[in-house]
Amino acid sequence: MTLTNDQQKQFAVLLNDDLRTTLADLDRSNSDMSAIVEDKSNESGGGVPTNHMADHGSEDYERERLMTMRIEMETRAQMIRDAQGRMADGTYGTCQRCGKPIPVERLEALPFAAYDIECQEIVDAEQNVAGLKNDQPLEPFDADEAAPVDLDRLP
Repeated sequence: MTLTNDQQKQFAVLLNDDLRTTLADLDRSNSDMSAIVEDKSNESGGGVPTNHMADHGSEDYERERLMTMRIEMETRAQMIRDAQGRMADGTYGTCQRCGKPIPVERLEALPFAAYDIECQEIVDAEQNVAGLKNDQPLEPFDADEAAPVDLDRLP
């Protein structure tokens, strides 16, 4: 079932709102990251140093959390832009893998969906088999190629 013009307009509004919210969250995350960096530079530039390991651990955790959120938000923004591109070229709501219509219920839940549920499962499985996570290939571990550890040389 192809989307009606009214449905397309509704999804266009959802995508625009989602992109606006995602970009605002990204800006807020960037501001938070800048604040952490500024606090760190103020500390080294004559401010009151915090040499406690727990303080450094908390700062490191917060920085990692913000970087992870930033990557996720950037990915989400790109997926929304891709969906807007599909809307512009007339392929929105059509599975990019099999060409079947994506159910309206799925688009309501995830307006930037590029695949129907069956194809999404296949794409996810292919990425897992290939060892991909966020488009980053993982090196497979091969026990036969691992260098043996000389236990006598360990401290």
